[in-house]
Amino acid sequence: MNDTAKRFVRVLIKETKSPDFILDDLRASHGVSADDAEAAARFVFETLCIRATGDGEVTDAERRTLARYGRRLGLDKGRQKRILTATSKKFFKTRLDEARADGVVTDDEIAELHQLRELLGLPPVGEAAPTPAMPPIVLPKRQRKNK
Repeated sequence: MNDTAKRFVRVLIKETKSPDFILDDLRASHGVSADDAEAAARFVFETLCIRATGDGEVTDAERRTLARYGRRLGLDKGRQKRILTATSKKFFKTRLDEARADGVVTDDEIAELHQLRELLGLPPVGEAAPTPAMPPIVLPKRQRKNK
């Protein structure tokens, strides 16, 4: 992201709360290109998604809030979903890596990972096609000892 887009991120964070917020008007008044405005909007939305996934659950209320901000930031539903899914997968993968860190993934950890996947709204393993940016997440088999 270039400096113009970075500066516009700060503007978006402040202005999206205003009931009079109109992205195109704000972009024009700050002399920001459409590409820089889109990069800034994606960054702001991804940051909101990171906050929503940070507790390991994306609630219905959080999804509604994200959808409202996504619309205000000019992101269509498909892009919003892709950003939220990618953010959720990153969070899940971090937890999976933590479970694998000691070389033993217990049944309790597997159960927690399955619950986390559900709370984040991720599809069951094998149901989502991997993307180049995010390979499939494969949970360990249930051949582990409990700690």
